[in-house]
Amino acid sequence: MTFLAGDELAFVPAALCRETLSPLWGRSTSRRHSGRTGLACTPSSRAQRATLLMRKVDEAPKASKSAPEIVDATPANESVTVELGEKLQKVLESIEKIPEAISKKIANFDVEKFSRDSAAYWKRVLDNTVAGEWFNRGETYVVIQLALILLILRDPGALDPVFGFLMGPVPLFLGIYVVVQAIRELGPENFVPWVKPPASAALKTDGLYGLMRHPIYTGIVLTSFGFSTVSHSPERLVLTLALFYFFTRKATEEEKYLIERFGKEYEEYAARVKAFIPNVF
Repeated sequence: MTFLAGDELAFVPAALCRETLSPLWGRSTSRRHSGRTGLACTPSSRAQRATLLMRKVDEAPKASKSAPEIVDATPANESVTVELGEKLQKVLESIEKIPEAISKKIANFDVEKFSRDSAAYWKRVLDNTVAGEWFNRGETYVVIQLALILLILRDPGALDPVFGFLMGPVPLFLGIYVVVQAIRELGPENFVPWVKPPASAALKTDGLYGLMRHPIYTGIVLTSFGFSTVSHSPERLVLTLALFYFFTRKATEEEKYLIERFGKEYEEYAARVKAFIPNVF
């Protein structure tokens, strides 16, 4: 710390005077000191000036020497870690019990009872399979189901040529055949492009019409699907779906007139024969 002596104590800045000294003496004067002019306080003696200056220095804030803060080094998630450890321990204990449980199951396994139960089960399944009227139990669903499963399980690329042939040329030419044959069976007296049948129409229930009520629509959809596949056109496939939906709506309106025209005879025919796909839809 530096102490001012002599005339240097006579010059005290105005700010310090206003804060500390002026309240004591109540006045300040302007004087020249070492070539500088400023407000200075003039106490009665140098000793008083030194005492007041030391009092101001003592009142200055001092750095506090506080004790170092003790930081808790314990992790905040220690409880979570302990809980996870307990759960993991329970899982490991359960896994360790699995071999013992399997051994007990094997030791208590009754081979003879299992054989009897299995034989009885599959015999019942076989009896259910052969029971009923053949080709009138929904066999078409089973065939399509098995065909789709086999196609999904096939080796990629192994049947691509066959699959492409079945999805392209086959429905294309099959659809053309169905349309031509259905028109021939319907005859000129029954064939009309309108929804309402002609006055001379007769109910046709044999041939292709004994398999489906609207074979012409089915043939057109098959032809469109096959052509879309052969031409590798996703847009045509989408339009084929739209065409099929349109035919379902048109057939619904058409059958209103057919029921009005043929009555109960057509209702029995509709209950017996599917609209578009034999035994399916």
